[in-house]
Amino acid sequence: MNFTQRIMGLFTSPDKTMEDVAREPRIEEALVIVAVYAILTAIGAYMMTSHLSVIMDNAPAGYESMMKTVQSIGSVVVGLIWPFVGWIIATVVLYLLAMAFGGTGKFIPVLTGIGMSTVVKVLAMIVGIILITQMPYSTVHVDYNNPYASISSASAASNNIFSYARMLVDLIGLLWSCLLGVYAIKHTEKLSLRNAALVVGIPTALYLLFQYGTTLWALFFH
Repeated sequence: MNFTQRIMGLFTSPDKTMEDVAREPRIEEALVIVAVYAILTAIGAYMMTSHLSVIMDNAPAGYESMMKTVQSIGSVVVGLIWPFVGWIIATVVLYLLAMAFGGTGKFIPVLTGIGMSTVVKVLAMIVGIILITQMPYSTVHVDYNNPYASISSASAASNNIFSYARMLVDLIGLLWSCLLGVYAIKHTEKLSLRNAALVVGIPTALYLLFQYGTTLWALFFH
């Protein structure tokens, strides 16, 4: 399969496509997909910061504008870097866990397969960016002398249907990507579908518990 065929195959026949990826891993293809995802993540992060205006009460002159600049640049930098860091961390975790289940694959094919599975996150991020454009602009007042007292008001700024829709889209993208990851681990590590599902499912469940468990707790019990 060429690159275009693999992209299409990840949506139409992911099992067969990941088998082809494992047979002939081309790391540059995964790198392109993750790079596109990183660019979209940076765009989304910048748009999120532009939709939230933070007013620093009792702050020294010039501090507020400086922090806004730092926040905007920082969101773009983190958005560009984190997808690559997350890709490597996820691959290392899955590679080591697969070894515990008897996996016999090599690292580069696993890295390629996990990178290719990011393709569905690209679609989720595009939808997420569209939803960000529909979010209302919010202003949050933060006391320079007691910034932690304003955390609840900052959280309230994201309390709208478009923010929740974006969270749902991100979750769907993550779970879909994990499904592709199961096929990637199955073929690159030569594991059964059951064991591959466990390898991917265990860290995914822990991540979801940490990421969304705290969100739901704050939403319903704060």
